[in-house]
Amino acid sequence: MKTYLYHHSHLTQNTSLKMVVLFAAVVELVVLFGIPIVSSSAATDLNSFEMEAEGSYSLRGGDTKPLAQSLAVFAAKRSAVQAAARYFSQKELIELFGKKRAEVINITADNLTSITLQENWPMMENQPICSVRIKLVIKPSDFIEAQIENLQLEKKVSAQSYREEMEPVISNELLPGHDIAEAYRLIRLQSLRTALIYLDRLQQKYPNWPDIFEIKALAFYLQHEPKKMEAALQKACELGSQSGCSDLKMFPPPKVRP
Repeated sequence: MKTYLYHHSHLTQNTSLKMVVLFAAVVELVVLFGIPIVSSSAATDLNSFEMEAEGSYSLRGGDTKPLAQSLAVFAAKRSAVQAAARYFSQKELIELFGKKRAEVINITADNLTSITLQENWPMMENQPICSVRIKLVIKPSDFIEAQIENLQLEKKVSAQSYREEMEPVISNELLPGHDIAEAYRLIRLQSLRTALIYLDRLQQKYPNWPDIFEIKALAFYLQHEPKKMEAALQKACELGSQSGCSDLKMFPPPKVRP
């Protein structure tokens, strides 16, 4: 995936630090009192990236064309969001979010509006691949809004009943960033059993998305189940995840008995 950045900046370094402090205070107010936020164009255009990014997804058995398109666009948006986050954090316009980083990044990517510039369906090893190039604008406030939304979703998780935890309901709406953010949230809150049940249900919605199996590998690691972790990484690697293949190399090959 490739990302191209076009930077529009009119903020000073001192202003950047003040914005971080202000945004932190706003987050607390929203979460505590449910205060709505209304963004003004004058404020949001002060510092932004106009970006182009590429993403792809291999359509396999069990997938639909709309799902493949959705995941390809999401991959492109997330690539752009990760690049913007690096630059914004260096300028102290946003924080890195600590253990909540994966949740905020994925929610931010889901929430962004993009324009598809190109869409192609080449064949590779008898598998059609949805390949897209998109254009979008990313602002520091996009991350702050995602952080606020994430905190509100965390409160909902805390209020869930035992039955809701054991029988999670998966929406049919294609919001991949929100869907996997929920899994990361459950893992962060140490609800590992619930996270794995949720991921099993999510796998029915996204049967061939490598991210599902990489997150499963993380949960199995935290549960001290290396064999299941390795199997999940193997599946992610087979589905085309470079990071899954890379992580899989940590495990030595099984010894062949004479």
